Amino acid sequence: MKYPSPYLTVVVIGLLFSLASSASHTHDHEHFLQCLQLQNSTSISEVVYTPSNSSYSSILHFSIQNHRFLSKTTPKPLVIVTPLHASHVQATIICSQLHGLQIRTRSGGHDFEGVSYISQLPFVIIDLINYRNIEVDAETRTAWVQAGATIVFRVERTLEQNATILIMKWQNVASKLHEDLAIRLELTTKAKFEALFLGGKDKLIPLMQERFPELGLVKEDCTEMSWIESTVYMVGSSSKSLQVLLQRTPSLPQSYKGKSDFLKHPIPESGLEGIWQLFKENGDKFAFMELFPYGGIMDQIPQSKLPFPHRSGNLCLVGYLDSWDQHGRDEVAQKQIKWITRIYSYMEPFASNSPRAAYLNYRDLDIGVNNIGYTSYEQASLWGLKYFKNNFNRLANVKTKVDPLNFFRYKQSIPSLMKFCSCENRVAEKFRGEEMQDNSYLDEFMEGTHSFYKNKRNKAKSNTQVPEDN
Repeated sequence: MKYPSPYLTVVVIGLLFSLASSASHTHDHEHFLQCLQLQNSTSISEVVYTPSNSSYSSILHFSIQNHRFLSKTTPKPLVIVTPLHASHVQATIICSQLHGLQIRTRSGGHDFEGVSYISQLPFVIIDLINYRNIEVDAETRTAWVQAGATIVFRVERTLEQNATILIMKWQNVASKLHEDLAIRLELTTKAKFEALFLGGKDKLIPLMQERFPELGLVKEDCTEMSWIESTVYMVGSSSKSLQVLLQRTPSLPQSYKGKSDFLKHPIPESGLEGIWQLFKENGDKFAFMELFPYGGIMDQIPQSKLPFPHRSGNLCLVGYLDSWDQHGRDEVAQKQIKWITRIYSYMEPFASNSPRAAYLNYRDLDIGVNNIGYTSYEQASLWGLKYFKNNFNRLANVKTKVDPLNFFRYKQSIPSLMKFCSCENRVAEKFRGEEMQDNSYLDEFMEGTHSFYKNKRNKAKSNTQVPEDN
């Protein structure tokens, strides 16, 4: 059989190479380390940590924000690399491919489900903790943050203070307010309205009296500060010092679980009553539901412009979060996760649908995950369309061009459209050490990929044909 595509040849050679390496490696990190030295002998040894290194545990735990993934049973990396140069990253990727290791890339460690530092297969962490410089090209890319006044307020209202009525009004006006004003809403057994306004009190008070008089905001509720100071205030820090922004570790060791929704229509009053009841039954002071208003610039960007599609038509983003001090008590975790799942289920009639959208930064593995081996586009769409809507297909096409063999993958990574057919499962068997009796799976792979690219070429030709004149 003849396969004319040069790209196909490269792909097949890459697969053969990966199969050979996966069959021979033993996940011995010594071989991996030797490979790193060969690839980059200058300074990479200074940023490599293995379990035998005294700093390994501290480096691993430093950026784990969610202590739900600090248990003894949580998979640990064979090696952690904290690169200082791009060449360190390149060497790590090359050697991971050669030795059949997965890669996890971690920055702040804030992933809700810990996918930036966990894998079910042997893996290496590329920890970007040393990549923290900020460079500004003053000639071509200049960013200005004015030092003018910023007003913030935090107003709480109980049910006895008409919290339900205030929330109904907030849902109708929050996405339509002045572009310099954003009012976030947090629900527990009461309602908390938190706002940031780029301006002074004299301008904010008349604005609130015109658009949201029911809240009864007065000057005494407002605090004037610089914009950078407001970032400390808005995260609820007890400290007023800006030094708190430089802290990389959480102030309190916590485990947490989060989920998300988008609202296109207001929650009716009867729906709010059910939310109050759920919070009363929970009785946990760390559980809350937050609503971030949309509108403004979000309404002006088409959903197909960038991968993030949740733009015009959304009233707000909804986040559900519960945290707890676990201390090895699994029953506590199970109770709080069960409550989060319960309120998420309760909100289904009020949330967006077809699909029920989700926010990627509040990653939620409950909505669907990839297989360890081959995952079809259809299966990945169960979660992918929730995060990216129609942009998911475009992202999958990009993935297929830059990473057709799906080396960079995790539980919710964009899938490659390259179809490995049933041979993918047989490759997984070989990875697990089960001997293959023949190489027919390679023919099957080549047949599948040839058909894939042939169809792509035919489709491209049909799209570029000039219609004949009638």
